[in-house]
Amino acid sequence: MESGELELPPPPPSYLTRPEKYCYDEALGRPRVWGRVFAIPVLSHHIERFLKEKCPQYYCTGPQAGVVFRDAFRPFVPPEVKRLAFLVVPFPFKRPNKKVKVDLVTVLGVVIATNLTDEDMVNADNQDLIKKAQEGLGVTTPPAWYFFENP
Repeated sequence: MESGELELPPPPPSYLTRPEKYCYDEALGRPRVWGRVFAIPVLSHHIERFLKEKCPQYYCTGPQAGVVFRDAFRPFVPPEVKRLAFLVVPFPFKRPNKKVKVDLVTVLGVVIATNLTDEDMVNADNQDLIKKAQEGLGVTTPPAWYFFENP
């Protein structure tokens, strides 16, 4: 990490535990178990470094880098790792009065697995797949089970 670069805090313990399979409850009119993704968060400096090192012909910064990354990352990761999602990440910060407030931030994430199907959940246990995805992205950030929004 270069000085001044924002890093995410470690995910809460509940984000490290495999969730139950997604389940929509007709009677409630909403999910009983919400959809989650097992994903690696990638921040803007991760994306810019990835483009600079692995796709110099597409290197750019700022919001454009995220747009370029959406297609550029796929050849560098296993074929099972081809999806992106906006991760909802709890981010604690100290207020001026020294109290800690947890805010939710949205971060782009490379999806390894979801809890939407039993078949898809299996990838969360595949350590080789996770390692290859991290190497392809040039990050060491561990994946976790995040709530998500579709990009």
